[in-house]
Amino acid sequence: MSISLAVLEEVVREAGSIAMTYFKDLKNVEVNRKSPRDFVTAADVAVEDFLKESLTRKYPEFGLHGPSST
Repeated sequence: MSISLAVLEEVVREAGSIAMTYFKDLKNVEVNRKSPRDFVTAADVAVEDFLKESLTRKYPEFGLHGPSST
């Protein structure tokens, strides 16, 4: 199956909208440490979860691994 650039653009734009909701309220963004020098924010997790769910639904034959959940 080929990957549609139109579908990817739609998914990425929605992910950007999710990220912007956090960017607009930086004072209240939760930040956690994965390790002493590795931070992950609530925005990171929300965007990664959205991308995984959306892309897995649209392209189940491809895997997706993201840094925020590891």
